Amino acid sequence: MNTYHHVKHAGNLADLHKHLLLSHLLETLKIDRYLETHAGSGLYELPPEGEWQQGINLLWKQSRFKLAEVYFQALQTLNPEQLQHYPGSPWLAERLLGAGTLTLFELEMEAADQLRHNLAGVDVRTGDGFSGVLPLIEPHSLILIDPPYKDDDDYERVITLLESLEPIPDIHVMLWYPVFSDGSEKAFLSQLDKYLGNHCWRSELNFAEPVGQLSGSGVAVFGDEPLTTDEQCELCELADWVGSTVRFV
Repeated sequence: MNTYHHVKHAGNLADLHKHLLLSHLLETLKIDRYLETHAGSGLYELPPEGEWQQGINLLWKQSRFKLAEVYFQALQTLNPEQLQHYPGSPWLAERLLGAGTLTLFELEMEAADQLRHNLAGVDVRTGDGFSGVLPLIEPHSLILIDPPYKDDDDYERVITLLESLEPIPDIHVMLWYPVFSDGSEKAFLSQLDKYLGNHCWRSELNFAEPVGQLSGSGVAVFGDEPLTTDEQCELCELADWVGSTVRFV
């Protein structure tokens, strides 16, 4: 297994895209249980220099976008004056849903211990989230599938999990996936699009300049209506602030 260092990428453009849309779902959906396959440590101290400078640093005090209101409120709570900390998806979920709603999986022992420290009272499980979430799903669950895609079988395991989730009624799924400069994710997307239908949609944020091997960030949502025209326009305007573009599938 290749190690993924969440803190190195905290607050970058992909995080901005993913966590803004996650916050929107957490606010607007009826959610009785929140499950996450790859949770990380939940809260990050931003280094003096990092990918966050060309990501959330460009937007964190923008308050006029209704789509991003909950997300920016969370950032302001953590950073009343200066941007120093970045909330991961578990922190955002705990803030909006409460600790008792969450079950979080993290494979790396150190990150799981940090997560327990950062979110006291949350059910944190050290282990494989791909297999761990399935027995815990109940009606009105939101499952965030967010692997690092450092291992080749992450793509296959995402598809396998989606196949298992497809027949379960009354659940919501959000999936993050990378968009690479060489287009190597296209075979994966051709499989993923088989699961897109009614109440399913995709959004891709395309960066002006690649960040390492990434040229963009993708989010797929299953079990929810697509963003409204106004919400799509807001996301496009937010993307323009960071020199990026958005497309919807």
